[in-house]
Amino acid sequence: MKMLCKNLSGYIFVSALFSDINGIMTVIAENAHNLNTLTYSRKFENEADEQGTLIMIKNRINPEGVISLFEILQNEEENSKIKIPKYISTHPFTSNRIENIKKIIEKQNYPSRDNSDLERIFKQLKSK
Repeated sequence: MKMLCKNLSGYIFVSALFSDINGIMTVIAENAHNLNTLTYSRKFENEADEQGTLIMIKNRINPEGVISLFEILQNEEENSKIKIPKYISTHPFTSNRIENIKKIIEKQNYPSRDNSDLERIFKQLKSK
């Protein structure tokens, strides 16, 4: 992704300097494959979210915490000054991830239970 941005920025600068639209189009065409592979990356992220949520359910860990985590990340993204367009992002939008995880949870019947070991570890981490 960094290489793609460097390529595009360099060519765009030179092309803009010399008013060469063909140069910009050439770079975009050359890097179209890189942009297309980002779709696979987002697909793998969605698959990882699904598998991680199912593993939590299988182990009787309440998966609602995943939603809480993504809501925190979404809040951070909204407060960030940097906005990444979806077509160049390697990850799905956080709002989409939240919705997908909610759908996965709705389809499952999971019996969550308290886990004293996890609770103790969480309290130790939180106190640090």
